Amino acid sequence: MDSWTSWLANGGQRLLEAALVEWLPRQRWFGAKARTIDSVCLLRWAEVPLEPHDVPALLLHVTVRYGGGDGDVYQVPVALSIGGDAEKTISETPEAVLVRLKTVQGITALYEATVREDVRQALLGLIARNATLPLHPAEDVALHAGRIEARAFAAIPPTAHDASHIGAGEQSNTSILYGDKRILKLYRRLEPGENPDVELGRFLSKKAMFPRVAPLLGAMTMTADDGDRTTLAMLQGFVPNEGDGWAWFLTQTGAFFAAVDAAHAEASDIWPNAVRTTAETALEAAALLGRRTAEMHLALSTPTEDAAFSAEAEACACLEEDARRIEAQLAVACDLLQANLAGLSEAISETANRLLARRDALTERIRALAALPAAGQRIRIHGDYHLGQILRTCEAPAGDFMLIDFEGEPARSLAERRSKQSPLKDVAGMVCSFAYAAFAGLDVFLKTGSTGSDGREKLTAWAAQWETAATAEFLAQYRETIAANPALLPPVAQAEVLLRAFVLEKALYEVVYELNHRPDWLHIPMNDILRQ
Repeated sequence: MDSWTSWLANGGQRLLEAALVEWLPRQRWFGAKARTIDSVCLLRWAEVPLEPHDVPALLLHVTVRYGGGDGDVYQVPVALSIGGDAEKTISETPEAVLVRLKTVQGITALYEATVREDVRQALLGLIARNATLPLHPAEDVALHAGRIEARAFAAIPPTAHDASHIGAGEQSNTSILYGDKRILKLYRRLEPGENPDVELGRFLSKKAMFPRVAPLLGAMTMTADDGDRTTLAMLQGFVPNEGDGWAWFLTQTGAFFAAVDAAHAEASDIWPNAVRTTAETALEAAALLGRRTAEMHLALSTPTEDAAFSAEAEACACLEEDARRIEAQLAVACDLLQANLAGLSEAISETANRLLARRDALTERIRALAALPAAGQRIRIHGDYHLGQILRTCEAPAGDFMLIDFEGEPARSLAERRSKQSPLKDVAGMVCSFAYAAFAGLDVFLKTGSTGSDGREKLTAWAAQWETAATAEFLAQYRETIAANPALLPPVAQAEVLLRAFVLEKALYEVVYELNHRPDWLHIPMNDILRQ
């Protein structure tokens, strides 16, 4: 291949676009799996230099359009291999391959570039040396593409011996880990503006001096010719850990259900000693997490002249907007459930019908939110707070938590994710996450255990007991710690109403997410709603 420019202009662009229509829905970071892609169009691209005499990788920005005509912009790094290297890529990472071709030089493969070590190192190198890359508009796109600016916020020493790998887990971005020192988050769905992950990370670590976040080391930004900026990637220091909070708490619930099963006990307010002892570590951790969550909100309410972060008094208009937003979320969740009923299992379909039957009652409850008096404050919040967004530390102080991933809910617009909200929205996210830990943990235990039907019913009651206990410990420590700034929250009774509304909103959001990604888990957020 002479150059990417000539290849794209001579049919390569159309080939790539057609391949992406089929390939994108299979990627874990693609956020619209329940929607049908009408077309993918190349918007712009940049070359990422690799070793001398090798074909550069590409950073592609593509517009993905759906049935209604609306669309999203996604970032896709692409690499090319020929001959034996291509055959190796096809054999070892078939899920990464976009296009396979037979050429005079042999088999040629175009594929997701982050599977290559040299590409991962090249992305880090761009930041380390404060590189600038020109962006090229696609041939049939009338725009001036601008440039990519990679900038280091702290000195990054040579990384030749820091082998890299792709992080595991379900994420809306791709995480690349470099040894035990750094982690690069390559954002996939792009929107104009600074990503909250970078913005909040800088405020918490530099302004508020909050110690429970990873240090911010650098970023990659696209700057358009008109000055608009879009965050493409963020580099952070790596935090040694035992895993994320989700994996850690899931291990805890597994041990809990094993103890309960062995005790043959009915769920009640009085737990057998073996059961309580097994649960103590998780309950203490839930309390610690409540304290760390409140400390995060206190840090985010640090007095500042920066209008993007200064606390604002709650307003009736904002509560009305909350009600409209939650009602819209209810409509999206119910409409999507209705449209997908035929494809659900019998048990999940039955639960879905029960939820749909409560739509009017839930609507009335949501609308009552607008009648609340304005009290408390709105601040910048985490925005997508759950057990997967914390790390259980393994260095001093071991057994503590670090808070990560301040990007916000990936399905929401950047403007929504940057808006100021009640801190109770984050609290609601963690409350819902404890429900997930309890009932997903139960699903895992039931699949691996030999419990009969009677035992399943008992364990379901115990799962609800564990969720209630963990949530109570979390909320008690949160309330005690957040009291250091009494202006942040409204009076207790009103705070409870708000919290319930935000728990409902988060559970409805998860209904949509599970329909798109994990239909077998739909019962968790739906039952969470039905229990309220």
